[in-house]
Amino acid sequence: MLAQHVNILMVEDNPGDAQLLQEYLTEGLRSGFKVTHCDRLGEALTYLDRETCDIILLDLSLPDSRGLPTFLNLHTKATDIPIVILTGFDDAELASQAMQRGAQDYLPKNSLDGQQLARTIRYAIERKQWEETIRTREERINRMQKMEAIGRLSGGIAHNFNNILTAIIGNCELLLPRVVSDPRGLRYTEAIQKAAQRASSLTRELMAFCRKQPMRPQPVMINDVIRDMEQLLHGVISKDVGFEFQLDADVGAILADPVQIEQVVLNLVLNARDAMPNGGQIIIRTECRDVAAPIDGLPDRVPAGKFVALSVSDTGHGIDPAVLPHIFEPFFTTKDDGKGTGLGLATVYGIIRQNQGSIHAATEPGVGTMFTIYLPRQASDTVVPAAAKPEAKNVPIEAGSETVLLVEDEANVCSVLAELLGEQGYNVLTASGGEEALTVLNQHGDQVGIVVSDINMPGINGYELARRVKQARPACRIVLISGKDEDRASSERDKHLIAAFLPKPFSSQTLVKTIRQVTRPPAGGKSAGKSA
Repeated sequence: MLAQHVNILMVEDNPGDAQLLQEYLTEGLRSGFKVTHCDRLGEALTYLDRETCDIILLDLSLPDSRGLPTFLNLHTKATDIPIVILTGFDDAELASQAMQRGAQDYLPKNSLDGQQLARTIRYAIERKQWEETIRTREERINRMQKMEAIGRLSGGIAHNFNNILTAIIGNCELLLPRVVSDPRGLRYTEAIQKAAQRASSLTRELMAFCRKQPMRPQPVMINDVIRDMEQLLHGVISKDVGFEFQLDADVGAILADPVQIEQVVLNLVLNARDAMPNGGQIIIRTECRDVAAPIDGLPDRVPAGKFVALSVSDTGHGIDPAVLPHIFEPFFTTKDDGKGTGLGLATVYGIIRQNQGSIHAATEPGVGTMFTIYLPRQASDTVVPAAAKPEAKNVPIEAGSETVLLVEDEANVCSVLAELLGEQGYNVLTASGGEEALTVLNQHGDQVGIVVSDINMPGINGYELARRVKQARPACRIVLISGKDEDRASSERDKHLIAAFLPKPFSSQTLVKTIRQVTRPPAGGKSAGKSA
């Protein structure tokens, strides 16, 4: 007997054989099954258009179809339903062909009995279930491997792009004071600068997808984050889109970077807005969810645990099922040219995975889409820190006079940074790699008080250079720069070696401000390095 109720579709045109099969089913299964009988292939195909079943018992010799094409036509219609072939043909070759094409089993009628039929049905259903489980797991693994490969590629692109942007932004800063009296030149320079800053934001989104964006996790009340964003969210949608907030007051705290959570909510709301060009409704909901057993979904599998669930739903046109598996891939978009970068959902995916969460996408064409995010729920006694006060802006930065050793293997980046520092009063020595930097340091002795070095260089990298510099000159201050944001974490672990870390691209103001901060002497002390 089977543990579940079984719906059986019997496709058999011989009334006597159909009656005999019914008796065999009663003998073998006894109870817990229902049989639907069709005597034509066409009738069976019509039935499957409106109904489903657990298993199909198929005769290959029917009035409207004979032989292997009978199976192939039915299997095409019902690829996810196990088919057991019962036939009077004693044809081993036909049996082999049917099994190779996807039949679960092949039984000659003249050697059949109730126990054999029941056993075959049970094995066929279980085997099909195992095949489906394996297929689902393989798809999930392939999807994860694909996303990981895309992430590595995107991270490499972002790193190289950040070096290019550092040179573009730096040259714009050098050019701006020289074109102040030329309105057209000033306008062109500012346009280049704005485009570079926009490109910089795209690389940050790529880094978020790659899960290499720097993050500062802390206990966060997710409802507070959403409420603080309410005015902003209303500002980015049109008046014909309604907003509804359904926030469970008892969801408590999550451990996450609040800035990243804001980015996730904003991206999902923008995505919902774009799905409703003619207006509609967006609902943002939070609730507690206790997951007793893992939940399969697209793209993630939610493990068992206690979660805060954040969902953003819309009443838009929905997502095509064929498109759904690709929506979290970077640069994938169904929007018209110029209306989307294809990084919004990729950024959401990267951030949620970086914060140890999962995301599910559910959609129904013509009805709408819902994205549900699961983030681990913190204990009820978790203390949430108060919001930090914003830093003062537009504070004048004091020019410098120290000698800086600039180590950068990208020639265009090195030249522009050297000139920017020179215009701020610094005496700049340059090196194209770690070996050359050590040679310059030995030659200039006590002059160098600050080393600004790229991390990713051939030969001696930035970390190794920092260790050797500190061994030779313990008082020397070291600032590391990199186009890879993930290098920040390593830099923070080596604070005894590294005074500061700057992710590329950065402005000259940021660079000079950082140097001033790391070289500022304590009260009554002396600054690092001597002026040239």
